[in-house]
Amino acid sequence: INEDRGRIDKPIREFGSGRMGVDDKHGKRSITDFKVIKRFNELTLLDVSIITGRRHQIRVHLYSMGHPVVGDLRYGDLKIQNQFPRLMLHASRIEFQLLDKSNKVIESPLPKIITEFLDKLI
Repeated sequence: INEDRGRIDKPIREFGSGRMGVDDKHGKRSITDFKVIKRFNELTLLDVSIITGRRHQIRVHLYSMGHPVVGDLRYGDLKIQNQFPRLMLHASRIEFQLLDKSNKVIESPLPKIITEFLDKLI
Protein backbone atom coordinates (compact mmCIF):
# COMPACT_ATOMS: atom_id res chain seq x y z
CA ILE A 1 0.00 0.00 0.00
CA ASN A 2 1.60 3.23 -1.13
CA GLU A 3 -0.55 5.73 0.80
CA ASP A 4 -0.08 6.27 4.54
CA ARG A 5 -3.84 6.49 4.97
CA GLY A 6 -6.88 6.26 2.80
CA ARG A 7 -10.49 5.35 2.25
CA ILE A 8 -11.80 2.47 0.19
CA ASP A 9 -15.31 3.19 -1.07
CA LYS A 10 -16.38 0.21 -3.18
CA PRO A 11 -19.76 -1.55 -3.19
CA ILE A 12 -19.80 -5.17 -2.00
CA ARG A 13 -22.26 -7.99 -2.59
CA GLU A 14 -22.52 -11.71 -1.96
CA PHE A 15 -22.10 -14.00 -4.93
CA GLY A 16 -23.85 -17.39 -5.27
CA SER A 17 -20.90 -19.23 -3.74
CA GLY A 18 -21.24 -17.27 -0.50
CA ARG A 19 -18.08 -15.40 -1.36
CA MET A 20 -18.26 -11.62 -1.14
CA GLY A 21 -16.83 -9.32 -3.78
CA VAL A 22 -16.80 -5.81 -5.18
CA ASP A 23 -19.67 -5.18 -7.60
CA ASP A 24 -20.08 -1.61 -8.85
CA LYS A 25 -23.53 -2.28 -10.30
CA HIS A 26 -25.30 -4.46 -7.71
CA GLY A 27 -23.24 -4.12 -4.53
CA LYS A 28 -24.14 -2.25 -1.34
CA ARG A 29 -22.08 0.81 -0.54
CA SER A 30 -19.16 -0.17 1.67
CA ILE A 31 -16.58 2.17 3.18
CA THR A 32 -13.32 1.20 4.88
CA ASP A 33 -10.72 3.62 6.28
CA PHE A 34 -7.12 2.55 6.79
CA LYS A 35 -3.93 3.96 8.28
CA VAL A 36 -0.44 2.49 8.00
CA ILE A 37 1.03 1.57 11.40
CA LYS A 38 4.28 -0.01 10.22
CA ARG A 39 5.83 -1.02 6.92
CA PHE A 40 7.89 -4.19 6.58
CA ASN A 41 9.74 -5.46 3.48
CA GLU A 42 6.73 -6.97 1.73
CA LEU A 43 3.96 -6.54 4.31
CA THR A 44 2.21 -3.59 5.94
CA LEU A 45 0.53 -3.44 9.35
CA LEU A 46 -2.68 -1.42 9.12
CA ASP A 47 -5.19 0.10 11.51
CA VAL A 48 -8.52 -0.37 9.73
CA SER A 49 -11.94 1.05 10.57
CA ILE A 50 -15.13 0.02 8.85
CA ILE A 51 -17.69 2.76 8.35
CA THR A 52 -20.28 0.32 7.02
CA GLY A 53 -20.48 -3.24 8.28
CA ARG A 54 -20.55 -5.72 5.42
CA ARG A 55 -19.51 -9.35 5.82
CA HIS A 56 -15.81 -9.80 5.01
CA GLN A 57 -15.62 -6.08 4.21
CA ILE A 58 -12.00 -5.55 5.28
CA ARG A 59 -10.85 -8.71 3.52
CA VAL A 60 -12.73 -7.91 0.29
CA HIS A 61 -11.65 -4.27 0.17
CA LEU A 62 -7.96 -5.01 0.76
CA TYR A 63 -8.06 -7.88 -1.75
CA SER A 64 -9.66 -5.56 -4.33
CA MET A 65 -6.66 -3.24 -3.96
CA GLY A 66 -4.24 -6.11 -4.55
CA HIS A 67 -3.28 -6.36 -0.87
CA PRO A 68 -5.04 -9.36 0.70
CA VAL A 69 -4.88 -9.86 4.46
CA VAL A 70 -1.96 -12.12 5.40
CA GLY A 71 -3.14 -15.70 5.85
CA ASP A 72 -6.47 -15.14 4.07
CA LEU A 73 -7.28 -18.45 2.39
CA ARG A 74 -10.57 -17.18 0.96
CA TYR A 75 -9.45 -13.93 -0.65
CA GLY A 76 -5.78 -14.55 -1.30
CA ASP A 77 -3.49 -16.77 -3.35
CA LEU A 78 -3.56 -20.17 -1.61
CA LYS A 79 0.05 -20.96 -2.52
CA ILE A 80 1.18 -17.84 -0.67
CA GLN A 81 -1.42 -17.67 2.10
CA ASN A 82 -0.97 -21.31 3.21
CA GLN A 83 2.48 -20.52 4.60
CA PHE A 84 1.05 -18.34 7.38
CA PRO A 85 -0.22 -19.79 10.69
CA ARG A 86 -3.60 -18.03 10.60
CA LEU A 87 -5.59 -15.12 9.21
CA MET A 88 -3.72 -12.08 10.52
CA LEU A 89 -6.85 -10.02 11.11
CA HIS A 90 -7.75 -8.96 14.64
CA ALA A 91 -10.52 -6.77 16.08
CA SER A 92 -8.56 -4.64 18.54
CA ARG A 93 -11.54 -2.45 19.39
CA ILE A 94 -15.28 -2.74 18.96
CA GLU A 95 -17.93 -0.29 20.06
CA PHE A 96 -21.68 -0.74 20.13
CA GLN A 97 -24.75 0.83 21.69
CA LEU A 98 -26.54 -0.92 24.55
CA LEU A 99 -30.31 -0.99 25.05
CA ASP A 100 -30.05 1.92 27.49
CA LYS A 101 -28.41 3.96 24.65
CA SER A 102 -25.00 4.01 26.36
CA ASN A 103 -21.96 2.96 24.36
CA LYS A 104 -19.91 -0.10 25.22
CA VAL A 105 -16.27 -0.28 24.12
CA ILE A 106 -14.24 -3.47 24.25
CA GLU A 107 -10.52 -3.43 23.49
CA SER A 108 -8.25 -6.39 22.94
CA PRO A 109 -4.47 -6.42 22.41
CA LEU A 110 -2.95 -8.34 19.52
CA PRO A 111 -2.79 -12.05 20.29
CA LYS A 112 0.60 -13.63 20.91
CA ILE A 113 0.62 -15.48 17.58
CA ILE A 114 0.34 -12.16 15.71
CA THR A 115 2.93 -10.31 17.83
CA GLU A 116 5.36 -13.22 17.39
CA PHE A 117 4.74 -13.13 13.63
CA LEU A 118 5.40 -9.37 13.54
CA ASP A 119 8.59 -9.77 15.61
CA LYS A 120 9.94 -12.15 12.96
CA LEU A 121 9.45 -9.47 10.28
CA ILE A 122 11.74 -6.95 11.97
